[in-house]
Amino acid sequence: MDDVEKAFEAFTEEFMNRRIYTGLTEEVIRGMPDEHVVQAVLDSIGVRIGRDWEHDVEKVPPLGAGFSAIYFLSILETEVSNGGFNQMFYNNGREAVVHAKEGADLLGLKALASLIGRAWSWSKLSETRWLR
Repeated sequence: MDDVEKAFEAFTEEFMNRRIYTGLTEEVIRGMPDEHVVQAVLDSIGVRIGRDWEHDVEKVPPLGAGFSAIYFLSILETEVSNGGFNQMFYNNGREAVVHAKEGADLLGLKALASLIGRAWSWSKLSETRWLR
């Protein structure tokens, strides 16, 4: 097994055996390494919504603006990195994009919020069938 395979195996082992937080407090978040915070928030959201990802645009925002920001910005990052804004709109719908923009605004990510806003404006002008 080469070094890359070993590193991947170690990462996978750590991820599969991570602690799943059912509730997050400021104290709990401050006590974890920065690189674990987003996953802890996503895990907590999953527990709280019963992993009902199909209805995330209805179920996540009531958990709070911070949870919603992290969740929808995480989805945005994944979708745009994989297939661009087209993929984000197609897989998640316009409401998820709105929530991602609200998250960027909340976190003071002005350039990202502006970019999301431009993608939103473009989608409203588009007549293509794949948009929800």
